[in-house]
Amino acid sequence: MEPLTITEIHKLSHTRTRDLGNPIEIIGDISGISERKLVSKSILFQCINCGVVNEVYQKFPYDEYLQPKRCLSLDSGGCGLSLSNTGFESKPNLSTLTDLYIIKLTQKKYSFSLYLHSNKSPPKVGDRITFECKPEPLFYKKNGYIKGWRGAVDNYNLASNIN
Repeated sequence: MEPLTITEIHKLSHTRTRDLGNPIEIIGDISGISERKLVSKSILFQCINCGVVNEVYQKFPYDEYLQPKRCLSLDSGGCGLSLSNTGFESKPNLSTLTDLYIIKLTQKKYSFSLYLHSNKSPPKVGDRITFECKPEPLFYKKNGYIKGWRGAVDNYNLASNIN
């Protein structure tokens, strides 16, 4: 199957992308790229009451800080106390640190925000890349219409330059 273009992605409905199941291959031309940002894909939380460490994977696109609602259960070595009865000290999990680049792909009037987690050099503006991801719609708050799409990947393939 040929990769979908950015325009073809914008013609999909939110319901249809949820039903796809597997990631789809997308091709697009890079029109912008953010500065490198260091992110941790998971955070380690240590219970102040018992000292047990709980690893919490952070949700894409990493703009919300997720923390445990309670300590691990007694069976798992924790105290089982809820967040309201104990506290947690947090620190990034150094083994899941990665560079994050937000890449803007455009075609005609449509755009796609690609969150690239990679410790290698990112592609350049003007490059055409292909990648596999499960696209996620971005909605306008007022009317609920889809205003764009985004996705996250760990790698990409350079297709060809558009220049």
